[in-house]
Amino acid sequence: MYRPRSVERQHPDEGGNSVDTARVKWALALRATKSIGDRTFKLLVDHFGSPEEVLTAGSTGLIEALGDTRRARELAGARPDLDSAERLLESVAGIGVKVIHYGGPGYPEQLAAIYDPPAGLYVNGQIDRSDCATRGGIAIVGSRKASPHGAKCARHLARGLALEGFTIVSGLAQGIDTCSHVGALEGKGITLAVLGSGIDVIYPYRNRDLAARIVAEGGALISEHPPGTRPDARFFPRRNRIISGLSLGVVVVEATRKSGSLITASTALDQGREVFAVPGIAGSALSEGVNNLLRQGAALAEKPEDILRELGFESLAQETKGKKGKKNKPVGADADRVLLNLEKSPQHIDLISQKCGLGVLRTGAALMELVLAGRAEEWAGKRFRLSGD
Repeated sequence: MYRPRSVERQHPDEGGNSVDTARVKWALALRATKSIGDRTFKLLVDHFGSPEEVLTAGSTGLIEALGDTRRARELAGARPDLDSAERLLESVAGIGVKVIHYGGPGYPEQLAAIYDPPAGLYVNGQIDRSDCATRGGIAIVGSRKASPHGAKCARHLARGLALEGFTIVSGLAQGIDTCSHVGALEGKGITLAVLGSGIDVIYPYRNRDLAARIVAEGGALISEHPPGTRPDARFFPRRNRIISGLSLGVVVVEATRKSGSLITASTALDQGREVFAVPGIAGSALSEGVNNLLRQGAALAEKPEDILRELGFESLAQETKGKKGKKNKPVGADADRVLLNLEKSPQHIDLISQKCGLGVLRTGAALMELVLAGRAEEWAGKRFRLSGD
């Protein structure tokens, strides 16, 4: 049984959160241990509580967890390579990338709930922007050889859903993926790009500027592969489980009969996610996959409202309209102060906080009070404005 060295101190990340670098190193070391795949990693961390507890457990506990005496004894005798894990952690920090692991802080809850969540994720940007996208993720995927019609549909759906407060998730591939990311950015929303390569290997290379823009505008690039990993055909089907795992539903826009997007749709069904399909043009090869999905019971998606309705959401405009009758309800002193600094055009909560001289937490509470009173409206991206036309 291996005994740990002293635990390192915690360091704040860019958002002020505490990042336990020691825990991340133990997670990297566990994942790198022979015969430890994603499902085994999840099983062991669920059983013991943390990667460190797994790697310092005795054979008796490991046999109980694994139900396999030989594997348990091999793991109990393994010496975790913390030095290599530390070097990897330092190298990714040097390129502005952070590592989050299953069972650790910052790991998306929805992704953690799937059958085989990735043990670790390399993230460039902000993977969880609940302050910007309040309704969860919607994946939009489709053909790399998109038609003009398909490209327009993907862009329109992504833009509309971003305006409604959803995070748009896709794979940064050519065609529909690219249009989905661009549409989300046009809607001033958040978009996540899940890569089938290392976090620093942008594929296709032509999307390097789009990748940089995604990060700059509050989204993230995500990969389960270490930096420097080249794209490989084997990685993309596995990548799709992350795309659907981060999402409430998956929308397929154009797909041939053997399209990889249909793998994403199948994975989404296995994960209990909703599957949507944009009806294709009759006779087009790019329509075969999506039209088959519709025949098999996928929900039809021609406009953002179709997706909202199927998922049980109202449009933000409708929600606001329903609150207008409460416009004259009295509010507290903080809310009155915030109200004086609201404008007809949406402003981000950070700017409102600066203008009224209250902290972000007090400003947020006051804004919620104003929204409930029908005197303010919440827009996507944690922006607020005075209610009314």
